Amino acid sequence: MATTPTARDLAAATPVGRDRTIDLLRVVSLGTVVLGHWLMAAVTADHGRAEVGNLLAVEPGLQLLTWVLQVMPVFFFVGGFSHALSYRSLTRRAGGPAYAAFLRARLQRLLRPTMLFIAVWGVGALAVQLLGGDGPLTDVAARLVAQPLWFIGIYLAMVAFTPPLLRLHERCGWGAFAALAGAAAGVDVLRFAAGVPYVEFLNFAFVWLAVHQLGFLRADGRLRRPAVLAAVGMAGAAGLVALGPYPLSMVGMPGERISNMAPPTFALLCHGLWLVGAVELLRRPMARLVARPRVWRAVVAANGIAMTAFLWHLTAMLGVYGALLALGVPLPAPASAAWWAQVPLRIAAAALVTALLVAVFRKAEAPAVPKRVSPTHPREAAGRSGALRDVKRSSPSRPRGGTAPHPESPAQRIRSAQRETAPHPESPAQRIRSAQRETAPHPESPAQRIRSAQRETAPHPESPAQGVRSAQRETAPHPESPAQRIRSAQRETAPHPESPAQGVRSAQRETAPHPESPAHRETAPYSETPAQRETAPNPESPAQRNRATTAAAATGVTLALLGVLGLSMVGFAGLLEGRTAVLVAFRVTAPAAVLMAAVGWLLVEAAGGTPRRR
Repeated sequence: MATTPTARDLAAATPVGRDRTIDLLRVVSLGTVVLGHWLMAAVTADHGRAEVGNLLAVEPGLQLLTWVLQVMPVFFFVGGFSHALSYRSLTRRAGGPAYAAFLRARLQRLLRPTMLFIAVWGVGALAVQLLGGDGPLTDVAARLVAQPLWFIGIYLAMVAFTPPLLRLHERCGWGAFAALAGAAAGVDVLRFAAGVPYVEFLNFAFVWLAVHQLGFLRADGRLRRPAVLAAVGMAGAAGLVALGPYPLSMVGMPGERISNMAPPTFALLCHGLWLVGAVELLRRPMARLVARPRVWRAVVAANGIAMTAFLWHLTAMLGVYGALLALGVPLPAPASAAWWAQVPLRIAAAALVTALLVAVFRKAEAPAVPKRVSPTHPREAAGRSGALRDVKRSSPSRPRGGTAPHPESPAQRIRSAQRETAPHPESPAQRIRSAQRETAPHPESPAQRIRSAQRETAPHPESPAQGVRSAQRETAPHPESPAQRIRSAQRETAPHPESPAQGVRSAQRETAPHPESPAHRETAPYSETPAQRETAPNPESPAQRNRATTAAAATGVTLALLGVLGLSMVGFAGLLEGRTAVLVAFRVTAPAAVLMAAVGWLLVEAAGGTPRRR
């Protein structure tokens, strides 16, 4: 039986050393993105058709707000911090690399709700197209709801690159970040100064991975001067926008020739530096805030549904606008007084619809965990880890209820003490010594037997001369001294190492096929000793299985990344129309993108697992 823990349970079980400000930043960054999307959507209706514009294009003066509201760099910074801790923890538990298990652990709460979202929207869009349904927002909604999936694709790439980049960070520290930042600057130089085509797409990796690298530095406590970081980032972004070809807005704008977001620019990286420095300056106030029990419970609850809410928030917003159009409610001109007056109502309605969608789909983000059983439950031992069972067995405890005696009960301890202190009459060593005593020809000790032999072999008492010579022989070193004769007698009475039974076994070992030969393994699998079976090469050794699962996981995350990114560009509107979009260097259709994402997700789920200590 399984149960889903409540936010109160999770909050109460929070480790003392957990950095709660990271959880707060994750919730605040995603919440800011959601509110920004709801606020910037400027929907207008013309002759029964709806168009979705951008408030920032209508009111360019509001673009300066993006320097605060464009907080995606903060989310990726938080991801770097969490990924570093997670991968190191899994590596310690596995006793070595745990790439596949790390991917599965980090992507479960990301890909499962994402694939559910894709499945629901895919089936819905396909049904609408097959049935010929057409509403004022149908085509627009099918395109727009998939756009936030670009964020999922970028995050997948960050998870996939965490192990190698973490090793680079551990070796180079700030040098790793500097290399990525320098590469991002070099791409912009090639793009704007040299006019090299398609080179700008490299900054999808360099810019966001550089921000992600800041999370590694934060995890190791190396962001010691956040004020300097914020000042450098702000000065760099302002200088590039004022003197270079970069636009003011830090989010994408419809119809603009150059965007700071798609693909990212070096100006956006400077913007990320300013935001990371700013949130680090607020670290202590945030820590005091989340130390409050009610605030922390709210943060825990929000983290449990954050990805589901992010995926469905545009669906909720477009649903609200669709209901307004269906009811004939006039939509005022964007940025007008009437439009601003409707903003609180529209946001409240979108939040309510989002909450309903989250209530329906949240289980995909929070998979059930095994229910805790009572310590007296008969199946308790099956649910414990090996380490916990060892601790329980090695620690004295009070006998519990039930009919079975406890392994450490008083009666058992008494019997154990008796067995340890009293020599057992039937122990193997005693049986051997008893047999030797029974088979010995004389009960006399070895010294007595030697003296008796001397008395029997001596013809008469020694003369003085003979006594002198005997004394000389006893004091001089002799290869047949009494001690050596005793050891010789013991060797003669001991079982010979080449007894008949041992000789037969030795002959069998000499004539049997070599334990490492294929013939031996194929023809006589049951004649091998345990040592031979352990040392024989195994075609599915742990190292080979680890390489296979790593390859499968890497293939899976690559396919999922390409599928999600492709779907974010083409949307759900072209499932039957063959609509395509250019994904870096090749064209992709919506069905192909869905298939790649699904296959990639299944590969990651199948390849990952709980790592075993080597």
